[in-house]
Amino acid sequence: MEKRYLLYGRNRQVFLDGLQRYQDRGVLIFIDRKKADPKDWIRILEVQPDGSFYMGDYVMEEVIAKGDDMRQSEILCEDSETYETQKKYKVLKEIRFDRVYHR
Repeated sequence: MEKRYLLYGRNRQVFLDGLQRYQDRGVLIFIDRKKADPKDWIRILEVQPDGSFYMGDYVMEEVIAKGDDMRQSEILCEDSETYETQKKYKVLKEIRFDRVYHR
């Protein structure tokens, strides 16, 4: 039986290129709780015979920037004045695709 997909042609390529851009920026891509390589990404677009489908979860991480410094992972800071002047950002850390079932 030939596999069917949710996206074809240009739409599929736009989606996969978008995932590649995320990965190029350091975002980890997981499918079924395993780190996925670009060759595996097409699986999330397959039409499943049991009616299930892959849904993406976007996992954010809080980072703190001090002045013009580069963003760093969250830092514990004992000096409350310094802590209050730090800028907090949320950045995308992971995209997790897991199969879900509609009842």
